[in-house]
Amino acid sequence: MILFTNWKQSRAERRDTLSLLALVSAAMIASTAPSNAAAAEKLPGDPAPLTATDFRLLDEVRLGLASHNLSSKERGEVDISLAFLTSPLPVSTGNALADFVFGPRLEVGGSLNSGGDTSFLYAGLTWDVDITESLFLEATLGGAVNNGKDATPGRIDMGCRVTFREAANLGYRFNEHWQMLVGVEHLSHAGLCDGGNDGLTNAGVRVGYRF
Repeated sequence: MILFTNWKQSRAERRDTLSLLALVSAAMIASTAPSNAAAAEKLPGDPAPLTATDFRLLDEVRLGLASHNLSSKERGEVDISLAFLTSPLPVSTGNALADFVFGPRLEVGGSLNSGGDTSFLYAGLTWDVDITESLFLEATLGGAVNNGKDATPGRIDMGCRVTFREAANLGYRFNEHWQMLVGVEHLSHAGLCDGGNDGLTNAGVRVGYRF
């Protein structure tokens, strides 16, 4: 009987202890809820962290005209270009520099020469930096596949079909949808292929529409 009574008292004590812990836990949760909500609240001027749902596979379409090759061969012709860009990659590390470096836009496109000379398709990574609310700078690094012919008289000697492509643009946003860019692009293999390396440098203007 003594053991049974002690056992019953022990169970009662455990119930009381659990009940007390539950009440204390509930009070702690209730007291911290306002501070958690305040921490989660977005402060004015703070950029919202990017998520996978913010990424758009087709964010912008660009159409452009360029003076074909500023060097001696094939110059004087016109290139027509078309490009497609995604929105910035949804990288959110909490570090502004890391987010910029690892969150470029993906770009694919092509340039068709109106005179039947060297044309190309390309893909790359594009970064842009705002100078003002409307004015911005843009840089692209990537690769391209061209139809250039090796050592053909009057033609650019690209050296190989696959080359690097770099581009730099100065852009102006008219509104949230329309923008215009002027800049240059250059293709070459940087000495990684045998044979010639005349390279191809175009300069022109593009009009972009963002969805």
